[in-house]
Amino acid sequence: MSHFEPIHQVSAKLGLTSRTLRHWEEKELFYSQRDPQSGWRIYNNEALQRIRFVLLLRELDIPIKSVKIILDSADPQIAAKIIKKQIDKLNEENIIIAQRKDLLGKYLSVLNSMQPLSNASQSLVQMEETLAFQLISTKNMMKQWEEIIMTNDTITSGALRIVILPAMRVAVCNVISASPEDEALEKVLRWSESENLMGTANIFGFNTTEYSPGSSEYGWSACVSVPEQVILPEHLEEKRLPGGLYASLNSTNEVYDSWQILMRLLKESNEYAVDESRPCLEELIRSGEDKIQGKDFYLNLLEPVRKK
Repeated sequence: MSHFEPIHQVSAKLGLTSRTLRHWEEKELFYSQRDPQSGWRIYNNEALQRIRFVLLLRELDIPIKSVKIILDSADPQIAAKIIKKQIDKLNEENIIIAQRKDLLGKYLSVLNSMQPLSNASQSLVQMEETLAFQLISTKNMMKQWEEIIMTNDTITSGALRIVILPAMRVAVCNVISASPEDEALEKVLRWSESENLMGTANIFGFNTTEYSPGSSEYGWSACVSVPEQVILPEHLEEKRLPGGLYASLNSTNEVYDSWQILMRLLKESNEYAVDESRPCLEELIRSGEDKIQGKDFYLNLLEPVRKK
């Protein structure tokens, strides 16, 4: 007899977020079914086995593309080649770290041997001249390090765009659980479809509690834009999204990693800074592809910004 577990139970048991499970499924690492009563994703024994194996491989930082190869081949020799490649990569990183530590040791030795000058400006010039070669070497090391980090499949680059959102009236459902996105979205979408709003509605989500990877529970709200004349049901709350300038980045990887990329790009921007007076948003854009697994969305990250 087949055994099925719903997404929120799997999420809580394995310390995974439902976002991560959906992302892995989009990468075709395993497949879920839909509970005909609740509409939630459920996983059979085969899917659960694959999920546990994916978790083990990802904890070893094996890229998702390589994980899929291992799962689909079920060949120990192919898995061994991928593991060997990962070991080689870690060895390369260790070499760079060792070289950087060696350079830092040289800096320390040089600085300890230097005597402070009475003139601060001359002292700075002396330190600059003495350490110039090491500084150049360090920059080269750092560039190599960043290139290695950026080739990891868990980091996905994307084009940062600045967009303007209009102010919107939205219907909101907030849920705190191990898989709040599924629960909140299900309630919002069911009502929106019953009111024939899906053709023109914008769908957003946002965290309502501080999120950290691996946390067992967190708060997340789903919201849908609604015209002024529409009356909201009691189980949905009315809110106003302020609109304005937002930095936009497609989330093509696990959501937490994608947010880190977006914030890093903004930190490096000379034109825009984060506007903390407005909430950050996750825009859910319905996929136009035919998918057996039910309603699927692309995720677009939106961070409020202001011009510097």
